[in-house]
Amino acid sequence: SLSSRLLSASNYNNNNSNNPNEELQIHLRQLTVLNNGKSINPRSPRQVSSLLYKDLEKGPTDKSTLMKIIMNDNDDLLEEESERQKKIATLVLKCRELLTRTD
Repeated sequence: SLSSRLLSASNYNNNNSNNPNEELQIHLRQLTVLNNGKSINPRSPRQVSSLLYKDLEKGPTDKSTLMKIIMNDNDDLLEEESERQKKIATLVLKCRELLTRTD
């Protein structure tokens, strides 16, 4: 299941260190799982939009939009899809934050 694959990706090399690079790698692995095994660049609006919105019309991937996805319940989406989008938005924001710290 998706949850078990995400848990496996997060537990891989998770020794509770505060190393931003290790944390970033964990989040990137989780995004890869959510993207059917294909790596994704969290800074790429096109790649994030494609993953976030699937086959739907592509949308924005700026920080404020991702925060809205995390905070709001979208009645238009099935609960499973809404939770998927929230996970993706959360991971993308975490990756972007870590990437700015490690640049």
